[in-house]
Amino acid sequence: MIDNKVMSVVQPDLNYNGGFIRAARVARMARKESWYAPNFEIKNGVIPVPTEPGMGLEFDPEFLKKCTVVKR
Repeated sequence: MIDNKVMSVVQPDLNYNGGFIRAARVARMARKESWYAPNFEIKNGVIPVPTEPGMGLEFDPEFLKKCTVVKR
């Protein structure tokens, strides 16, 4: 489902997926591409504090180029 882009939001559930290990597998599968820049690396369970204003995130322009505008 993730590979075929059937869903755009994936939230592993420990109870539904059958425990932590299976939920972690789903989380790894869902980690295909990032929509924000910079891509923070978690080291020893810690994310560095951004030094930029605000949250320190920007939309990745390369990701936005691949997006499709949906109109009603």
